[in-house]
Amino acid sequence: MTLPDGRTALRVGPRVAALYPFLGDARPSSSARDIERLAHALAAFHGLGDLRSEFPEIEVRDEDLPWSTLEPFAGPGTREAWDWCSDHDGRDVPRGLVHGSFHRDHAVSLPDGRIAVLDLEKLRVAPLVDDVARSAVYAGYRGNDERADPRRIVHFLRCYHQKRPFDEAERATLVSAILVALLRDVKALGQEGASGAAQSRHATVVREFFHNRENLATAIRAQLAQ
Repeated sequence: MTLPDGRTALRVGPRVAALYPFLGDARPSSSARDIERLAHALAAFHGLGDLRSEFPEIEVRDEDLPWSTLEPFAGPGTREAWDWCSDHDGRDVPRGLVHGSFHRDHAVSLPDGRIAVLDLEKLRVAPLVDDVARSAVYAGYRGNDERADPRRIVHFLRCYHQKRPFDEAERATLVSAILVALLRDVKALGQEGASGAAQSRHATVVREFFHNRENLATAIRAQLAQ
């Protein structure tokens, strides 16, 4: 379909996963350059508008994380981090079309250098900063070593900011949004029946990010100022 500004959007259904056998090894890599490309792609995606006039079935829905849903899988320090996020969860932020789970497994690197965005089953209208934070965490955490790298997370945020600058309300809630994204990983692992060791590793990451949140905030401010 052609969007009002002349850009095009392709809708594939019912399951985008059916395309995977034909894509080959076309996923972006985990290099700094491809993280930049993914961040720019997400910023462009957020620039589409909410598309509800074309697709009225798109929901308008924030994604809450009640403690009751996290508690069964929580590790040491998790409640303290959750409480802090609840106190710093600014909702006066821009909302728009969000992907819900955008990372390199849900993207294809096209021959002309552009990025195609796949897997839109979680599409909805919600706070954009939550979507950015989740993708930044994926960029800095989803790896074969299962270790979090704050530098890669901050790099993703800086690259996104180049194309769609964060407003003041979003800047104020970025660290909280990152911690919530990490907490969601703990919940997801528990719901998937992951081992206790895996859940413990993720809870440790949450605790480390929480205790170093001021350093993370300082790094983000410095990078967004460039």
